[in-house]
Amino acid sequence: MDNRDVIVDEIRRVVNLLGREDITRNEFLENTQIVSVQDLENTFGGWSEAFLAAGFKPVKWHSISNEDLFKEYSRLLKLLGHYPLGVSGYKEISDNSKYRGGVYKKRFPGGLKQFAIEYLKWLKTNSSEKVDVLVKPEPLKIRVSNNIVTVDTTSFANLESKNRFYYGNAAEYLVVSELLFRGYNAQKLPVDEGLDVFAVKNKELYLLQVKHSDYEKPSESRPIQITISSLEKNKGLNVFYILVLSRKQLSQRDFLILPYSKIDELIKIGAIKQESKAQHISFKVLHKNPNDAFIGEYKEKCDVSRYLNAWDVLL
Repeated sequence: MDNRDVIVDEIRRVVNLLGREDITRNEFLENTQIVSVQDLENTFGGWSEAFLAAGFKPVKWHSISNEDLFKEYSRLLKLLGHYPLGVSGYKEISDNSKYRGGVYKKRFPGGLKQFAIEYLKWLKTNSSEKVDVLVKPEPLKIRVSNNIVTVDTTSFANLESKNRFYYGNAAEYLVVSELLFRGYNAQKLPVDEGLDVFAVKNKELYLLQVKHSDYEKPSESRPIQITISSLEKNKGLNVFYILVLSRKQLSQRDFLILPYSKIDELIKIGAIKQESKAQHISFKVLHKNPNDAFIGEYKEKCDVSRYLNAWDVLL
């Protein structure tokens, strides 16, 4: 008897033991001593496929009510400690929920991200349902190697590209940490769809795109670019653009927190130029002093000082 037969028979045994056909992966693993997570992954590719191979089909997705799905999602959040998003989130749901990940993904146009938005709307109208999601940090993995790495110091373009990648990631983690300190449940989105950070507070959802820029001059940032496709795809009152502005000293760092509506307004009044065939908008942040900020020009219509380090804009 091969490994597939062993796993299938064990799933059937645990289902009979628990008296239910909607068991989760964790429930199965808690009641077996001969099958591991690695066995499921290596043999079937995951729990969902193994469960189907054992002859237990999930409930038809269209017969599950939104309320039942939202309640199961609440249980998932307590278990996982974060909002399951992207490809990894799909797999987390399939492995830990009594419904397959596809049930959640297909329920609303927009996939798992839209499901989370609709869930939070539902949560507001169901005060009896309380979910305290505690962010569980992933373990830090460090690979130590004896190999000596040499850097080609003549390849400045490649080095600058790598620096931009590192700075961009650092800026996203910096925004996440600032939000956590302010009581938000925040996490980086696993897939870049024009948005980088997902945050929740008081049952309100915030979708954030993070941009990093340093300064060419003491009073002028380097150009900041936002793609047109991202602007068109991600519209709404809950969408914000956070510009992380690094001065010469690492400790000198500002956050310019602009709602989507403000970016849209700046484009319409011409403060941010949008060429007809361009694939992105580009602008600089200007300062007369450390406490003000302007987009593009020192004009009243370009004044965004109100949004400098103004985390209250999110509330």
